[in-house]
Amino acid sequence: MGELKTVLEQAENTSAKNHSLNFKRGELKIEKVSFAYTETEVLNDISLTVESGKSIALLGPSGSGKTTLLRLIAGLEKTKRGHISLDNYILSDINKSIPTERRNIGMVFQEGALFPHMDVHTNIAFGLKKTSDREKYIEKILELVGLPGYEKRYPETLSGGERQRVALARALAPKPSVLLLDEPFASIDPKLRSQLRSDVSDLLSELNITSIFVTHDLETAFVVGEKIAVMNNAKILQFGTADEIYNSPATQWVAEFAGEANFFSGKGNGQEIETILGKLPLAKPSNEMLNVLVRPEHLALSDGKGWEIKKTEFYGHDTRYLMSKENHALVSVRIPTAGTHVTGDFVDLKYIGPPTQTYN
Repeated sequence: MGELKTVLEQAENTSAKNHSLNFKRGELKIEKVSFAYTETEVLNDISLTVESGKSIALLGPSGSGKTTLLRLIAGLEKTKRGHISLDNYILSDINKSIPTERRNIGMVFQEGALFPHMDVHTNIAFGLKKTSDREKYIEKILELVGLPGYEKRYPETLSGGERQRVALARALAPKPSVLLLDEPFASIDPKLRSQLRSDVSDLLSELNITSIFVTHDLETAFVVGEKIAVMNNAKILQFGTADEIYNSPATQWVAEFAGEANFFSGKGNGQEIETILGKLPLAKPSNEMLNVLVRPEHLALSDGKGWEIKKTEFYGHDTRYLMSKENHALVSVRIPTAGTHVTGDFVDLKYIGPPTQTYN
């Protein structure tokens, strides 16, 4: 997408001559919202506040309610219980629902949803009023998303990443108060996806626009979300920063969804817990039977014969070992080197991480 900061600086320098790029940022509030299709509950008592100018990610597996929540915010579905407001103005509750076109909310869909019979310029201009500076404004929007000079191209001539950038440009063009993005990178190949999500994250941050990004991909959520709402079974299980979600997950399910996780059981003894791995420090003192979370990167191999390496996987940036001892489930260890150990070796494991999180 190129140097977005440079493009934005250029756009700011010419904004007085053309169309202003100042976006109307709004605070979005979802309060006690529930929703069901017939007898199937999709959302259960959802409450979430997206502060003005902030970007959050809705992270969860398919069927967790992420896209339905986005559709309710956009006005594509009607709220059954609770309410949704923008800057304290009710958009939707049990008594009323403001039409989608009057909500000043932009949306980018998974497949872009461009009009195939229209060129890029016409796709972007579709929701804009005819003004004297509209052509220059469309040029500026295309520069923002890294596609200068693409006005006359048709969707069928664009790559998947380019189509999504055009879709983003079209959603940004009316200067929405809130921007919703529903898995926009899901169908793009991994290498391009990594670059595109980084570029889009930079752009949204530079524009300081209120945005909600739906994804089932952990890395995408961590990159685009200043905060992340983890959803499953129609509920938000945790809302926090990437660091909080990864290092202090609220539940064992969140811990496993937010990254590779090992669990060891044992009885707490104040500040420590005795496990098959040895004594581990506890984040919260306890004297109960607990499960403790150990991330693979918080384990190191040392000389010994307690654990057998059952499998070795080299990933370039690190090596993953699957370890076995007695009847314990296989333990994953990640070392940021090529390593000298091979499958079949016997070693000991040493814990090198912070105080552990616990789950009953």
